[in-house]
Amino acid sequence: MSRPLAWRRQGDRYGPWLFGLLALVPLWVYRDDFRSLFWFGDDWDQLDQIARFGFWSWTWQAFAENFVPLFKMAWGGLALAAHGSYFAMILAIWLTHALNVALLGKLLRQEGFGWTSTALSLAGFGLSSACIEILAWSVQWSAVMSMSFFLLAALWYGRAPAETSPNQRFLWILAALVAASALTFSRGVLTGLSLAFSALLLAPAARPTVARAKLAVCCFLPAAGVAGLIFALSSGNQHELVRGSHLGEMAQFGAWYFSLNPLYRLLATDSWGSRTTLLLGALRVALMLWVFWRATSRQRRFLGLLLAFGLGDSVLLGIGRYHTGLECTISSRYHYNALLCTLPFAGLAVESALGSVLAWFTRIRRTVAAVLVAMAALWVCRDWRQYAHDYGDSRGRHTRDLIFHQARPPDQGAIPGIPFLSTTRARELTAIYHLH
Repeated sequence: MSRPLAWRRQGDRYGPWLFGLLALVPLWVYRDDFRSLFWFGDDWDQLDQIARFGFWSWTWQAFAENFVPLFKMAWGGLALAAHGSYFAMILAIWLTHALNVALLGKLLRQEGFGWTSTALSLAGFGLSSACIEILAWSVQWSAVMSMSFFLLAALWYGRAPAETSPNQRFLWILAALVAASALTFSRGVLTGLSLAFSALLLAPAARPTVARAKLAVCCFLPAAGVAGLIFALSSGNQHELVRGSHLGEMAQFGAWYFSLNPLYRLLATDSWGSRTTLLLGALRVALMLWVFWRATSRQRRFLGLLLAFGLGDSVLLGIGRYHTGLECTISSRYHYNALLCTLPFAGLAVESALGSVLAWFTRIRRTVAAVLVAMAALWVCRDWRQYAHDYGDSRGRHTRDLIFHQARPPDQGAIPGIPFLSTTRARELTAIYHLH
């Protein structure tokens, strides 16, 4: 084996995991602020329900517009096992996020992306401070965990034989990963739907029709089944969709979300309105079209999967969150999926441009690529200090003072993120679960 080939294999084996470790740097640097975080909003509601209904009964109940027993078992189990430590919950989210960074790296390399595009994607996705709410609120572990199963399912799907039908073991594992994604987060149904789309319309030309159908059905049925359970068991705006009301508002919210994210935050845009949305949307579409034109057929298939997932995410967010107002389209909690679905396009665009401009200067090209990756990492990290401090105050130190130190705090409307929970009940839950 030649030395360059050996290095390449070592890089493919360990490189994504190194980027996963790099994604933990903000947690380490601002650990004091993250240690200050305390139970917030829906955290309290879930703990209250466990206390009132019991763990197993609570596990199978709907959570807002979600039916997520797999997430509930993980979240509730960890809350009990960690004896109320909120930092343990936050650490679980960050470790899952680091896993997602590594899985994305493995996936990009598997699908033929070079190290420049891979490194840019992983640095942007792993280190972006725009994801603060996802990484600083324990119930958001649901979205991060669901993305883990999406990436695992996409990795597994990418190993399907090109010219023969996959065996039963392969199909069962794929179906289990698809179901797990949907049972940890409502928008996880997109894992199965986007993979089914890929199986039918983006498959290699050599793959037999029967094999395409098997893969599509295997991905579609678990997702559709969980979607049916969500519709039947949970309350949410999906019922408004069936009645045909607010369709225009849903479409507008979804279109704004797709147009604005993740470029609005990545480019530090300071304007707002229809013109900004149109310009950023046009820029995102132009980027995607140019990259599709320059990409290889294998890369196009993966980019098509990301595009299908991203469009589906926009549609479901439009249905579920139209009532919150257009300003919420750029909320931090919705940024995670948009980053993952867009950065591979941006990374491949940079890699292609460098390859064209510096085609005959390998060492210079690698140096420029390394500098660009470092600059991108620093750019997306720029707000971590401020965000971590603000969250530590508003979602941590203030609540801890209210629960543990104030002699006579207001009993109503005082607990951050959940105004209907009384301070008395919050203190009771703190005692029951030894929250700290």
